[in-house]
Amino acid sequence: FHGERTLAHWMLTGFDRVRRHCDAAGIDVELVAVLDRADAETARIVASHTALRPGDQLLRVDNGDLGESRNDGFRAARGTWA
Repeated sequence: FHGERTLAHWMLTGFDRVRRHCDAAGIDVELVAVLDRADAETARIVASHTALRPGDQLLRVDNGDLGESRNDGFRAARGTWA
C-alpha cells in the first residue's frame, strides 16, 4: 500500500471475504500488508481494518518500489506457500 486511501478499505474487505472461505475449508491464511511510504490516511485505514487478525503482519517500509516491497512481504511471510 502507498496512497490507495479509501480503495485500501475495499481491497482488504475483498481479502477478508476470501479468507473467510479459506477458514471454512480449513485453510490458514496470513495477511502481510506492506505499507511502502504510505500516506497517513492509507496507513490509518490499513492498520485499523477488521481484516487484520492477530498473527497478521503490517510492515512499514521506505522502498518506493513495488517489487522491493513485495519481496519484503514475501520474506516476512511465515507460511509454507505464498
